Amino acid sequence: MYGRILTGYGVPMRCFEDYARNSQHACSLKHATLVGVADPTGKIPYGTVFIPGYTKNAEGSRELFSRSLNEVFVSRSPCLTPDDAKLLSVVGSQPDGMRKDHWDMLCSYRFGTIIFGTPENNQTPMPNLIADGDLDGDLYFVLWEPTILDHLQDSKTLVGIKSRKILRKLTLPKQQKKSLVNKSNDVSKAGGAGTG
Repeated sequence: MYGRILTGYGVPMRCFEDYARNSQHACSLKHATLVGVADPTGKIPYGTVFIPGYTKNAEGSRELFSRSLNEVFVSRSPCLTPDDAKLLSVVGSQPDGMRKDHWDMLCSYRFGTIIFGTPENNQTPMPNLIADGDLDGDLYFVLWEPTILDHLQDSKTLVGIKSRKILRKLTLPKQQKKSLVNKSNDVSKAGGAGTG
């Protein structure tokens, strides 16, 4: 399924097939399915993610996994529309305003989660923008394969340019936003109905 969505965004099929073939070897694996979680510090900027854990850098030294990345492709299953995936920047160093002990806590987490930045001022939570996800155990497909990301980030084709706008858009379509507001209002009304 992710191969279809990636080729739909303009990634050449041969590029995806090459990666699919190479990713059968653990050292070439550049994607994972991670559990989405909220930022416990409230200081990871909106529109970014932090992926805990460690890896080895080019020199063979231990390095914070997020520090080795600039951007990742994030989606979720099922993804039904073109805006069910996002290209998100990765936080690789302690954000401004975050206490050192909070940063150390995030860095102590094991690989296996993707921590979404905190929304502010009525911003739509990032998981809602990714195939209407949330943070109650939803799994997110995260890809950091450089050749595929290059196509998503820099393609000069019309499909690539349009896809980049969709993948970077951090707002809900009006119809979906209205539906989310209506659901929220329904929940509020239901909660207030039994009080009195």
